[in-house]
Amino acid sequence: MHQQGFSILEVLVVLVIISITAMVGMSYMPQSSTNSLHADGIRLTQLFTLAQNYAHQQGVNMIWQPESQGFTFTLTDANTKTLPTPLLPQSWLSPRPVQVSIEPAHEVVRFNAHWLRAPYTVILDNGIDRLRIQKDPYGSYEVLYQ
Repeated sequence: MHQQGFSILEVLVVLVIISITAMVGMSYMPQSSTNSLHADGIRLTQLFTLAQNYAHQQGVNMIWQPESQGFTFTLTDANTKTLPTPLLPQSWLSPRPVQVSIEPAHEVVRFNAHWLRAPYTVILDNGIDRLRIQKDPYGSYEVLYQ
């Protein structure tokens, strides 16, 4: 007798393999289904790049200051330049409070006319998800999930 199709055992083995692969893949995804912390991380990398470009082009110094409800970019020079609209104070997208820490400890996120600066890491944690924004010495930013 010639067999056609798959046996029930073969189908079950394939379903088990797919289930295991899906579980492993989901463990690497952020935990919340509406992950606004991810959006905050992506938005910050873009704003950090914009701030560095602005500081370089305008020859100004500025710092980024996280706050409980949001964050601000502040010019540290006593000048009359105004910040572009995207760099004005903003709220976090995450509905949960965002805790921010910077490594190395006591580091301040600074932007100035110099392109090369020491690397640092900004860690965002809203109690559900946690991510790291890493800056390399050349000014590139990357969002990493923990």
